[in-house]
Amino acid sequence: MTLTLKERLALAQQFSHHIVRMQKCLQPGGHRITDDELVKAWTTYSSEICAGWLTLPDNYAELLDILLQHMPKSKNLYGRRWLVKVKDAGDGTGDLIIRLPIEVVKKLGWTEGDEVTWSHIDGGGIMVLRAGDGG
Repeated sequence: MTLTLKERLALAQQFSHHIVRMQKCLQPGGHRITDDELVKAWTTYSSEICAGWLTLPDNYAELLDILLQHMPKSKNLYGRRWLVKVKDAGDGTGDLIIRLPIEVVKKLGWTEGDEVTWSHIDGGGIMVLRAGDGG
């Protein structure tokens, strides 16, 4: 479905609460995308399953996965992957420790000692978020 600018602006206004949530979803990962690009991405996703404007999923990881697959490739950092080792903290708590590449930590504005959460995403990947940054 190809929409005119006028139609995209109308959708952005009609679903402004969705646009805000999508922007918040992308922000912790350092993704920058315009509202118009979000409208294009979401309408592309919606039209792939023969729908108009789909309601956003409640699950943060699912929403992020959909957005990263449908946003403009120049804005999509989805292809960036880092291989890291997971180690047991060794203190009997069951906590795990991962060392993230410094470029990732700097880009995200994280600091040593930040608490993170992770969840499995489609394709066998794991999404890591700083605790409190999730949607």
